[in-house]
Amino acid sequence: MVAVNCWHEEESESDALWRIYSAKEEAVAIRTSAGALRQAMPSRNVTVSRVHYVDPHNFEVPAGFHPYLYKRHFYRHEREVRAIALPDVTRELADVRTPIPPPTAVNVSVDLRTLVREVLISPYAEPWFLRTVEDLVHGLHLPVPVRYSPMRPHLGE
Repeated sequence: MVAVNCWHEEESESDALWRIYSAKEEAVAIRTSAGALRQAMPSRNVTVSRVHYVDPHNFEVPAGFHPYLYKRHFYRHEREVRAIALPDVTRELADVRTPIPPPTAVNVSVDLRTLVREVLISPYAEPWFLRTVEDLVHGLHLPVPVRYSPMRPHLGE
């Protein structure tokens, strides 16, 4: 099993991405950097890379690990970066005959103090949601700001 964690690489926010990836007003965006993402998940089984957007009619995706790093060019607006957790392949040959049920989740150790630089609240969220997220971040002892998206004052334009 391969686990993929997706991020958006952009300096500013996008109204379209808030609407596409949050079905309700109660949504957050975690601001980080590619370097912090790599440092926060130091496992040798995790790699961080940009997604490459290609025209499938003019490009053949390489085999192996690469399919996780390519998407059709229609999704270029996502500017995606992926943290990919590969399975730990350390089983002895004798064990291969013993079926192992697939995991329902992949646990990856993450250092939140390294990862999280800021928590942005959906520009469409109600004030109670901002307070709830502030309480959660405070309870985790994360020294990061929690604030509304800068898009909030510009709604209705």
